[in-house]
Amino acid sequence: MQITTLPVHSKLADPTEVAAETKLAERLPPDWKLSQHQLETYRALGDPL
Repeated sequence: MQITTLPVHSKLADPTEVAAETKLAERLPPDWKLSQHQLETYRALGDPL
């Protein structure tokens, strides 16, 4: 699989949306904050289509 990404400018993800992704939230160090595009990428990779 090859993934190509373009440069992005992304705001920080809403902490409540990150917390809703339980498996992701459990693995993040407490001081990390995700950008919105990172959260969307995580969701897209986990979506079975």
